[in-house]
Amino acid sequence: MGAVRNSAPSRAWARGSAKPNPGVKKPLNEVSASQKTARGLVSSAWSRDNAGNLELRVTIPSNTPAEVWVPTGGRRALSLPDGATFVRVDGEYAVYTVVAGTHTFRSLAA
Repeated sequence: MGAVRNSAPSRAWARGSAKPNPGVKKPLNEVSASQKTARGLVSSAWSRDNAGNLELRVTIPSNTPAEVWVPTGGRRALSLPDGATFVRVDGEYAVYTVVAGTHTFRSLAA
């Protein structure tokens, strides 16, 4: 549900990925996950308001580019942080790349 993972074939976290799954059978309003890595802490947290709008915040350590999968119902995210680069729409997600730092994405309910 929080979905923080290593995208590289090594244990050094050369590339990270955050792909939350807010579409669970029993809807949750917020989830967070984190992982200590050799490069620092990787974390992902999302929350949903009463209208169904979603806010996703990810933190990526130094020297670790990452892909962030934002649940958008197949649209681009409504609000993007500086440094986020749109890559593609993949099913119900908009996919972005980011560099080190904390990044917040927002999307409206479908």
